[in-house]
Amino acid sequence: MDYNTLTKKELITIIKEMKIQSNDNSRDIFISNISHDVRTLLNSIYGHTQILSKNKFLNDEQEELIDKILDASTHMIDLINEIINISKNVGLKKLNISDFELNTLITNIYSIFESIALSKNIKIVLNNELQPDFIIKSDKNKLFYILLNIVGNAIKFTHKGSVVFNCKKKDDNSILFEVIDTGVGIEKSMQEKIFENYIRTQESNDYEGNGLGLAIANKNIIALGSELKIDSMKNEGSKFSFVIKCESSKENFLAFNKEVFELKEIKSLKKNNELFILIGKRIDKEKSILESYLNSKKIKYEIFNKEDELLNYLQNKSVDMIFLDTNLGNNNSIDIVKHIQKTNKKLPLIALTASVMSEDLKLLSQYFTNYIIKPYSFSDIEQALIFFSGKEFEFEDKMSIRVANDFIVIEDEALKQDILKYAKLGQYKKLSQIMEKINNQKSKKVLKKYLNNYNFEEIINKIEADVL
Repeated sequence: MDYNTLTKKELITIIKEMKIQSNDNSRDIFISNISHDVRTLLNSIYGHTQILSKNKFLNDEQEELIDKILDASTHMIDLINEIINISKNVGLKKLNISDFELNTLITNIYSIFESIALSKNIKIVLNNELQPDFIIKSDKNKLFYILLNIVGNAIKFTHKGSVVFNCKKKDDNSILFEVIDTGVGIEKSMQEKIFENYIRTQESNDYEGNGLGLAIANKNIIALGSELKIDSMKNEGSKFSFVIKCESSKENFLAFNKEVFELKEIKSLKKNNELFILIGKRIDKEKSILESYLNSKKIKYEIFNKEDELLNYLQNKSVDMIFLDTNLGNNNSIDIVKHIQKTNKKLPLIALTASVMSEDLKLLSQYFTNYIIKPYSFSDIEQALIFFSGKEFEFEDKMSIRVANDFIVIEDEALKQDILKYAKLGQYKKLSQIMEKINNQKSKKVLKKYLNNYNFEEIINKIEADVL
């Protein structure tokens, strides 16, 4: 283009467009770097917690705490994805509709804030009136983000009293959510302004935050076709409520959730199956999550961090699969893959990456058999092994080790019959009250764990086994 022939107006327009493009590029680089660093750190937290969860000698309290870390880590991953979408100005309007079990999401929100409320000496109450195994069609990540912010704000601004979290069906196609607190409250003049970006009340200036959480939550509620209502008085508390339209799924959750990767895990290779894996990674003293997993399943592997080491293995050993921990800022990983493909096009190559930018993932898809995004789970590794290794495996139930230790001891026969009665009726609130009467603390924790997951069937099984 000959800039000398352009008018002043045309030049100004071009400069503005170049500036916008420059800002977009800078933003994308920033998002990519932040996402990569956060995912790498979260991969360590998530991965090592998974390793801890496999310990056969955990007591009930330790199991419960580890489960909460895993749940929080999973939702943290979803939030990172949501933040990236919002940063690209596409996340607030775009909906990702899927089937999901609503009770699990609600229980996870409650579990996240339960210990925080306890540390502040305030009470958090969950009143969930939904049926067990209630599946809906909606945007799971947006709904989680909404509830995380509203319940989190209620806990933050409440110093005495309670926070009540209500959830119930309003009609066949809509669900009402309410969060009621006895906190500092909001002045009438500020109640409309608090939904704007970076707006904070005078009371909130003494707390951490930037005034974005509630604004984004409100925009997500609008994207779901609803509105966030507020009823509040200064120094008396607040009530936030909204209704979401959703299509309830007709599928039973047990049928919906019975997938091999949900209920089963690899126990070992089948007899006469051998598997040898290469792992490409940077030099460090710490074992990767992948290494820890392979060790637990007694699957053979070797580490390489230089191309000549890889070539030596490929020439002298029968390699079934390669996992390559890659950073796309370093083209060496792509060069290695190109070299492998020249000699063995059928060898499965799995990339382990902390990048989520579409351009990077597109490049990985061109050169790798598949990629796994950090932080990854043991299930992600297992799916790669099952789909791409070409080997056969023995499987076992994921919860078989823990369930073996979940025995029930309740001496009061009348109490047992009451628990059995209300479990068959699916009465969450009534069961929660009755279980407080159980003297055996271990039995109480076991039954409470099943209750918090709305697993009434397992409560019935445990009580009936004890009756027999």
